[in-house]
Amino acid sequence: MKILVLSNNFPPEVSPGANRTWEHCRRWVRAGADVTIITCTPHFPAGRAFAGYRNRLWQRETMQGLKIVRVWTQPALNSDAPSRNTATTSTVL
Repeated sequence: MKILVLSNNFPPEVSPGANRTWEHCRRWVRAGADVTIITCTPHFPAGRAFAGYRNRLWQRETMQGLKIVRVWTQPALNSDAPSRNTATTSTVL
């Protein structure tokens, strides 16, 4: 089975939404699924790309069997919530 997950927060970011998405994806991989995550460049809550990441149009990486595609995002400080969508939901297609 192939699973595509869209999530605006994903590790190495630390948030409840990122952690839940990570745990779901790891369980699906252990169950034999081919999981791809499309997410933002990690920037939450500092408002800038984490060390080791650049805010590119897209970049790929693999973490514990998960295929991750990180796409460009407009980073914002956590305190600047009105300037961005603050939802931390994930969508499984």
